[in-house]
Amino acid sequence: MMVLLCLPFALFGQESEEPGMNIAYNKGDQNFLLNAGMFLPLFYFSTDGSVTPALEKMNPGITGSLSWVSYLNARTYLGFEFGGVYATTLNRTFVMIPVLAKLGYMFSAYPFEFPLSLGLGLDFLKVDDLFVTTVALKPEASFYWNFSSEWAFGGNVAYWFVPELYFSAELANQSMFGNFLDIRLSVLYHF
Repeated sequence: MMVLLCLPFALFGQESEEPGMNIAYNKGDQNFLLNAGMFLPLFYFSTDGSVTPALEKMNPGITGSLSWVSYLNARTYLGFEFGGVYATTLNRTFVMIPVLAKLGYMFSAYPFEFPLSLGLGLDFLKVDDLFVTTVALKPEASFYWNFSSEWAFGGNVAYWFVPELYFSAELANQSMFGNFLDIRLSVLYHF
């Protein structure tokens, strides 16, 4: 009888981490992240000074990425991200493939983590037959709940600033700066 009364306490006791457990990062620790979610076009800022709501030209889409980061110390990390975006625009297909370097800083209050990062790199854009290589700037804020010392689950919000500049005389008036938002769910593996 006493064993049956103590059984629930034994089961729940095995699920929790050690008392005072904290996920601490050291120099050389690494994270691998898988992200997937929604891509939201915000607005376009043209070189002539006009602002166009992006939803007039583009529908919301989907986004996903793989990231790897390595810690430089207990809080700062450096890494890269490879991703993709798919959306439609006025009967056309919009594809964006960013390859970004990332620098970030980790705030934590166990079992939660709040990383802030900035990505900068190349962005390959394709709208139907038009292909452009440009740069992308991507600040990002994330939230993770540590399920264990290796796995964490959460989400992130990133703001995209993507200049689409044309230098030829016939396309110069189409130059613009795209402003987008993505909201993604995320899985983090720490090793």
